[in-house]
Formats: sequence, structure tokens, C-alpha cells
Amino acid sequence: MYRFALCDDDPDFCARFKKDLKNIAADKNAPYTLNCYNDRSSLFNALDSEGDFDLIFLDVDLGNENGIDIARELRREQIKSDIVFITSFSDYAVDSYDVEPLHYLLKSGSQSRLETALNRFLAKNKPTKVRVKTTKGMVFIDLANIMYFEIFSHDIVMHMKDGSEEAFRGTLKNIEEALPPYELCQAVPELSRQP
Repeated sequence: MYRFALCDDDPDFCARFKKDLKNIAADKNAPYTLNCYNDRSSLFNALDSEGDFDLIFLDVDLGNENGIDIARELRREQIKSDIVFITSFSDYAVDSYDVEPLHYLLKSGSQSRLETALNRFLAKNKPTKVRVKTTKGMVFIDLANIMYFEIFSHDIVMHMKDGSEEAFRGTLKNIEEALPPYELCQAVPELSRQP
């Protein structure tokens, strides 16, 4: 699951943005969490306590604070999160390039521009491993090595291409939520027909 942050001081825009992002991410089967912050201080407090976000949507005009200056500080602090600037002003686009943003969105723009930004993020950040709590403890599993899951009640066995297995407790829903959007399919055993 991806971790996103939105740093914007306009509560009405934040509500619209949440709704738009929810619709676009659902169409792409991209699970995420979104935390909203209204200033630099709350964003940096979250980074200190929870670690880096995968993607930060950052308003350029935060009242007395400038989002581009905040992005520069993020980069100085070695925070590697992708950044998408969101603003009502196109004037700052050129200034934003020195922090290597993923995209620059105008607030008056359509949902299609947000979708373009999300597509760029997803293309750049295809996960290769998933963290799973197994009976042996926490392990990182290479997604390309997973063949299939065997599920019996709440006992799950993950079968790997290299012949190994990892066992853990959970449900099919837990697996779907833990795995990133990936080309996995669900097989259901065929029921025998009664004559």
C-alpha cells in the first residue's frame, strides 16, 4: 500500500482532492493511504514520526510558506519522496525543477492531470517486494517469486517458484490489501457436478 501526503492549507480543496484521488486510484487498483497537513511543521512532524511518504502533493502557496522552499528542505534532509506540486499559479513551474518534481498541477486543472501524475508515480514505483509476517517472523518476499497462495480457513501458505513456502495467518482480503497492484489472478477449484 502506498503512503501519500497532501500539504495544503485550503480545507475545501483538500476535500475535493481526496475525492478525486479516491476515484482515480480505485480505477487503477492502486491501494494507498492519504494523510493531510496544512503547513510545513505538521508535514515534517509526520515525516519524523512515521518516516517518508511515497508521494507528497505539495501546495506552492501555503500562506506565509512557499511549497518550493519546503521541497528544497525535503531534498536537503535527504527525503526521497516523489513530489507533485499543486498550485493556482503557473508562475512557479520553472522554479520547481531544481527539486525534481514528478509533476506540476494547476488547481483549476482537470482530473485527467491528476490521473497523469498518478500514472507517472505508479510507472516509476512498481514494487518488487512485499513484507509479510510469517510464522518465522517478518520477511521480505520477491513478488516475482510468488506462484500462488493456498488458503485453508485463516491459514495461508504462499508457494514460491524456487520451491520454498511461507506460512502465515490471514484472509484473502489481507493478501489483496498487502500486495501492490500486480498481475495475480484468483483460482477457484471447480466443483464436481452431481448426476
